[in-house]
Amino acid sequence: MTPLNRIAIALLVALVAVSNTAVAQAQPATPGVHQRPQSTPQPTPDAPPLAADTTQVPIAKIADPATPDVAIGADLMDIDQPLHRLYVSNHNSDGVDVFDLSGTTPTYINTVRGIGGAEGIAAAPDINTVFAATPSGALVVIDATPGSDSDNTVIASIDVATSGLDSVEYDPTDHKVYVTVPFDNAIRVVDALQNTLIKTFTGMPGGLEQPRYDPADGMLYVVVRDANSLLQFDPTNDVLVRQTELPVACGPNGLAINPSNNLALLGCNEQRTLFWDLAQWQVANVVDNVGAGDAAIYDGNVDRFIFAAQGFHRGPVIGLFDGNGQFITNVPTSSISHQVAFDETNMMVYTVVGQLGAFRLPLTSGAAPE
Repeated sequence: MTPLNRIAIALLVALVAVSNTAVAQAQPATPGVHQRPQSTPQPTPDAPPLAADTTQVPIAKIADPATPDVAIGADLMDIDQPLHRLYVSNHNSDGVDVFDLSGTTPTYINTVRGIGGAEGIAAAPDINTVFAATPSGALVVIDATPGSDSDNTVIASIDVATSGLDSVEYDPTDHKVYVTVPFDNAIRVVDALQNTLIKTFTGMPGGLEQPRYDPADGMLYVVVRDANSLLQFDPTNDVLVRQTELPVACGPNGLAINPSNNLALLGCNEQRTLFWDLAQWQVANVVDNVGAGDAAIYDGNVDRFIFAAQGFHRGPVIGLFDGNGQFITNVPTSSISHQVAFDETNMMVYTVVGQLGAFRLPLTSGAAPE
């Protein structure tokens, strides 16, 4: 980081620190509880998109036979890349909708029903399993073994909490699943091989959001919206290592990590995006080209951070950054496009635009991909 960048970040920290209280009062939310973006009105854009920051890309709509007459009630989604399957939580179908991505056009496979919908979804390709966090407090285990009699059915249900679960992350090194329980200000840990609850972190700050495992340092990170904080856990020993209040007003909902440089994108609830150096444990960059979103992912195959910013003040978009946190472009979406997944095989970005939406990833700004 250059001295000039350090000065710019320091000035921004000073400015936003003064306005933290006012910002929190201007955007009320139930403390500690995940606010599903599509359940509340999104802000009306107060400015037009900047042409230099925007790439117009056609978004294909894929019919979902599970809910043909209503929009997909999706919170989050995930892709099993080796299996070429997309899993979409859908409250309106009472379950998880499964799509086959092996061809050039996604095809609906089935819906895993009877679980009351789902919030977070985490594919675990190494153990042929998908984990779904449900509003009932159960962590549902879905078989993902092609050819098996139980493929795409529930094979286990773990009672994790009496209140609704939210985001979920799978740690393939320790074979553990981490799930946030916002109503209880708790994080639960499940043994992914035995399907048993093995640890509970209580007394966590309010507003627990996305957990992410970093294979580079072996740590598990969780962003906290209401407390404007970042948590670091040691998953081998299941201990909280540190808890830090961010020096920039962010209110993070989403979290994505580039393990090659230990850079994390924090998808802010505020009108900005924050990049955090996990090794130096400090702000790396603050970007104002996009903000006010939810889910975020990083994909190493294309070296891209992808951030679903449905509440951005210039209109809902999905923001794209390179692996060093440099802004590339925004792709206009819809006010319910707060979830995102990326298909590495076909280079397609998925979100929800009423029905399932898909567009080809632009590698540069200003023009739609061929």
